[in-house]
Amino acid sequence: MAGFNADKLGERLDELNREQLAAIEKLSEDLLTEMQRKGPIRAGDDERDTAVETGAKKRSARR
Repeated sequence: MAGFNADKLGERLDELNREQLAAIEKLSEDLLTEMQRKGPIRAGDDERDTAVETGAKKRSARR
């Protein structure tokens, strides 16, 4: 069995952290770009699918 190498583990964890940070930064930039492109949404003009929310409200009302 190979011995435990704390330095190698630390390097790998640093590498994973950098990869995760890069992915989060890219997603954040993409989201910001999309939000700037679409502009603000007025109350009531939200394009979300409310069918799921409506169904949940109906189920809770029946109880």
